[in-house]
Amino acid sequence: DGSYSMVWTLPAARAQELIEVSAEQFEAQLLRASNSRFGRLRLLTDRQAFPLRLQIAQRFVEQRAILMGDAAHVVHPLAGQGVNLGFADVSALIAAVAQAQARGRAPLGATDLARWARQRRSEAALAARAFDGLNRLYGISEGPMVAARGLGLRLVDRLTPIKRKLAEQAAGIRAGVA
Repeated sequence: DGSYSMVWTLPAARAQELIEVSAEQFEAQLLRASNSRFGRLRLLTDRQAFPLRLQIAQRFVEQRAILMGDAAHVVHPLAGQGVNLGFADVSALIAAVAQAQARGRAPLGATDLARWARQRRSEAALAARAFDGLNRLYGISEGPMVAARGLGLRLVDRLTPIKRKLAEQAAGIRAGVA
């Protein structure tokens, strides 16, 4: 139907400013910030703002309760990577159940769940820190870090094996998601 949803990551004070301006002023600010790349956009719903924070549950398993996806880890909404982490949680749990059954053990025993939880928490924490770092890196709009970021991107673009691994990771392929 030609409508879009967007996430615009901004410092808290700037986000509050944009929440308080009129719809017309917001649309003008959005047009300016996007360098008119998307043409003129019109608001269809009320704007919402909420703080983004990195959060990882201390325990993914407690007795027979299992936390997965956003219940286990909250990450910056960077290119849908949070959903890939959730899919990886499910995929890893299915694999753990299959392995336990192949060994003749009852699925979801305490040992298997503890192993799954350690693995998933470790991977989620690593990914969350990477997403947070990328968000911070791309939040810098001036100074030497902008040049360093550009140089790093050009270097990765030329190193095909590294570029391929990063693309697979972003698509969830390494985690068995795709």
